[in-house]
Amino acid sequence: KERTARLRQLTEELIRAEHGERRRIAHVLHEQLQQNLCAMKFHTHDLKGKNTDHAVIGLADRLLTELDAAIHMTRTLTADLYPPVLNHLGVRESIEWLATDMKDRQGLDVRVRAVKDVRLVSDEMRIFAFEAVWELLLNVVKHAKVKTAEVRLSSIGKGFVRIQVGDAGVGSDSK
Repeated sequence: KERTARLRQLTEELIRAEHGERRRIAHVLHEQLQQNLCAMKFHTHDLKGKNTDHAVIGLADRLLTELDAAIHMTRTLTADLYPPVLNHLGVRESIEWLATDMKDRQGLDVRVRAVKDVRLVSDEMRIFAFEAVWELLLNVVKHAKVKTAEVRLSSIGKGFVRIQVGDAGVGSDSK
């Protein structure tokens, strides 16, 4: 029991450190890089509006297109590194958000089956569960060759949860 408790503590510390670094990088992407890109976009619009040279206007249009793509990329990276739902949603709600995100971005229809009150022993374990489900669903997208998956959440004791991710796609036989 002591060794299990110590392993859980170390796991939580590792998750906390990784989560903190992800949050820091996402913050830099959002507050610094995206702001710089938006400022460049504003200046490019200004340059385009003040110019009559067709070559400069064409270049400004290309720059605006590239800046839009860069801004979109940093927003996507920010959300991938540190989904905002991790700040304020429980495990069931964050996985339901993930299901919607997987549909929107990957085309995977994810059905979430969960009891109403799924609680984990700590925020770190909630984040770990979210990231594990995310990785498993990405594997479904990459390897299963299906458009649907299912996530089941059930409580198996105080602060513990069973998470099952399934699909009807190709894969290895579990027998």
